[in-house]
Amino acid sequence: MNLKFDELEKNVKIMNSFRYKDTNAWIHVKFNLFLDNLVQNTSKTIHKKKHLKLIGINILNLFKGLNKEYMYFGSSRGLRMYQDKVVDLYFPYEKVAIEYCKVFLTLNNVNDVKKFDHFYKENSVLSDSVFNVFTNLLSVILSKFWAFYKFEETYNQCCYLNIKVSRQKLLRYYLDFIIKYNFYTIVFSFQKKCKGAYLVSAYSKSYICAVLKKRLIPVTEIQHGHIGKSHIGYNYHYTEGLPLPDRILVYNDFWAKEIKRSNFPVNIDYQSSMKYELVKYEQNPFDFKYLIYTGQGQNKDSISNFIMDSLEYLKNKDLKLVYKPHPSEREASFEIKELCLRNSDCLLYYEGNVSSEKLISEAIAHISISSFCHFDAIHFLKRTYVLIGSNESQFFNTFCESNKSIMIPITNINQISLS
Repeated sequence: MNLKFDELEKNVKIMNSFRYKDTNAWIHVKFNLFLDNLVQNTSKTIHKKKHLKLIGINILNLFKGLNKEYMYFGSSRGLRMYQDKVVDLYFPYEKVAIEYCKVFLTLNNVNDVKKFDHFYKENSVLSDSVFNVFTNLLSVILSKFWAFYKFEETYNQCCYLNIKVSRQKLLRYYLDFIIKYNFYTIVFSFQKKCKGAYLVSAYSKSYICAVLKKRLIPVTEIQHGHIGKSHIGYNYHYTEGLPLPDRILVYNDFWAKEIKRSNFPVNIDYQSSMKYELVKYEQNPFDFKYLIYTGQGQNKDSISNFIMDSLEYLKNKDLKLVYKPHPSEREASFEIKELCLRNSDCLLYYEGNVSSEKLISEAIAHISISSFCHFDAIHFLKRTYVLIGSNESQFFNTFCESNKSIMIPITNINQISLS
């Protein structure tokens, strides 16, 4: 899949056709194209009607913390309880104190607001998910009445490369960037004293990055998963005019080398991963031996087939396979959940609050296709198993070639070592 996008953006005219004022919407367009072309992408956002409960909170919090010196854009997925306090696994505590930041969080689940109520109130958190409901709707409406001709070359090249898209969607992505760019220009105009910003996933918030750079506010991206040469968010044939961050915080030298191998011209700094420290304070909910599969909200058929083919093996070995869904797929992997319920003697679909890191740390083995949890497994178990046979495992197939002793490709459960 990445090779198709590499080929697409070799044509500088295509990238430049998405220019807007002194910036460029290409990162936003490319990211949305990629999401639309994922194999069996089952990821879902929270129900839009639930956002209505948060509109009032957002309006009130919009006018709080106007004198904050920094802005932070994270995700509710990073929130955890730690010694009776809520901490954000992504927040750069080593660089800045959270009380100095205006906090924006992408909301993974509306229940996160209630679950972490004190954190939201104490930090006057704004949810950009609420804003996005309206900006997304506006882009959909406007794209129905706008001319498509501007992106004809992009559309034709996508068809040639077998990248699924319509003319209207290309226009919608472009308009979505423009709408969000202008909306956040207004929102950020209230933050008169801001002198720095930290973003989780700058490529999925390129419109925010563009506004910040227009205001000459230094932008630092925070690593939250795998990065580098095999990730579309860190590789561009041409970077001139793109709203890229100025700096990126990485976990260690391994990831620093990955960034240096990619076409992502930013300064590199370091921040340790808090999640490994917090594992010590969690309790494992299981009293049985298990293997763990961490999901990603995609490749449902490949995963279901793998699980079905594993049943006899698990029964013979007196083991269980625990399926831990990605936060975004909890409402989307219904078939896998049903499969686990029908075979509860050897399968378990886990939706509890114990972190995937804790579950991995005490498992016999870890399996997945394309998940950052592979690197968590290497940290705790010294190896991980990559289910291959899918386009979406390209990143890890690449790693398997050079790390065969710790990142082991498999096609079935019999290839896993239990020793």
